[in-house]
Amino acid sequence: MHVVDKTHLFIPERPVNRIADSLRNIIANPAAAVLFLVPGDPRVVEIVGGAEVTDDPELRSACEINGTVPKLGVLITVRVATLGDAPALAASEAWNPASHASESDLPTIGALVADPDHERSMARRAMSRMVDRAVQLDYGRNLY
Repeated sequence: MHVVDKTHLFIPERPVNRIADSLRNIIANPAAAVLFLVPGDPRVVEIVGGAEVTDDPELRSACEINGTVPKLGVLITVRVATLGDAPALAASEAWNPASHASESDLPTIGALVADPDHERSMARRAMSRMVDRAVQLDYGRNLY
């Protein structure tokens, strides 16, 4: 997200965002509400305003990463900005490292896709490994 000025935010479309459906929705209904998490803070920032899909070169170039400029993004004209309590976020202890699961205890993307019922059959394990390899290849080719 890029703060353009006091009343405008630009959210670039990045390869991992995959917000094409949202872009179509914004074109049909040019409004948006966005929640931002502030690491370590149990509150959320809520932005509500008008939205438009844009390929403005100046906005896009402000969001360059490793020589890659996004092709487009969403420009939000802020009408309302609030910082509010989020009781569910506070109760979740999301910012408490002691409450975090170990990465080794979490299923991989392949396991979630290929074996959602945890059958652990040979075929499902093989499919899970293939999906995980495909995801890693995609990350290597499409993230920047």
